[in-house]
Amino acid sequence: MSKSLNSMFDNLKAEISQLVKEKAKSEPVKEEQPGSSYSNILKNKTQPAIIVKPKDSNQPVSVTKSDIKSKINPIGSQFSLSKVKNIKDGGILVGCSSKEDNARFKKIAVENLSEKYDVLEIKGVQPRIKLVGLSEQYTSEEIVECVEQFVRGNNDSVNLNTECKVIKIWPTKKRANILQMVVQVDRQTYDVIMKSGGLFFGYDYCYAFDAIDILRCYNCNGFNHTSKNCKNKKSCPKCGKSDGLNHNISDCKTDKLSCVNCVQYNENEKCIEDTNHAAWDVQCPCYLRAVEKFKTDLFSRQ
Repeated sequence: MSKSLNSMFDNLKAEISQLVKEKAKSEPVKEEQPGSSYSNILKNKTQPAIIVKPKDSNQPVSVTKSDIKSKINPIGSQFSLSKVKNIKDGGILVGCSSKEDNARFKKIAVENLSEKYDVLEIKGVQPRIKLVGLSEQYTSEEIVECVEQFVRGNNDSVNLNTECKVIKIWPTKKRANILQMVVQVDRQTYDVIMKSGGLFFGYDYCYAFDAIDILRCYNCNGFNHTSKNCKNKKSCPKCGKSDGLNHNISDCKTDKLSCVNCVQYNENEKCIEDTNHAAWDVQCPCYLRAVEKFKTDLFSRQ
């Protein structure tokens, strides 16, 4: 009986692994909508912070800083600062060493500065993980509990404080009875899960993958900006043509894929990267570098 169960689990894991590989080859990178002006300022900042922004956008930042200093004393208010940064329109970004300190600073700022200033909270960015392999539906609470138990069992940290939020659960394209999900976690939880490669939910083993969304322009096919603000030449993500482009993506008849990003990278860096793929390919070397850079920026600030 045990051999039969083990064989069944092995077959299921093999099918899921193949399903994930096929999905990675075919799934394009999605474009995200640009955020507000202040969220754009902080789009790659990961630590939570507070923005103190004068209602008069012409006010010098020196006046803002002076008002903050006169109204809020870090020592007397019992919070520890981790960063203070000047931003546009006379604003100041203040980051504290903990969420509790951020909340304390925000409360004091609202109480003492709200007449002349808007006090805005930046939640920060946390890593996300895609987990593939569920054969039955679990509640968000059950998923969070499984993640917490797994991390506790694989981490010796005395002060472990797992953070996990279920973002989305949906069926895979190839097999509707196999579910996948995206969870948002803290850095420590991310490290534990990604190092292990996956975890069990009941009797279902779920493979773990990065769930990082890199902004991609649908005009030039470059990264970290949208087509709305793009000033580059329009290019085709399939054939890579930009100069004299005379067709829409849906009308491209090329038999030979050519990634415009890798072609440009080779020209600029004098390299020989593989260019025989579409610009939206998730295995594109330029895309993978963008992902690694995002992760480096993400984790260096946590």
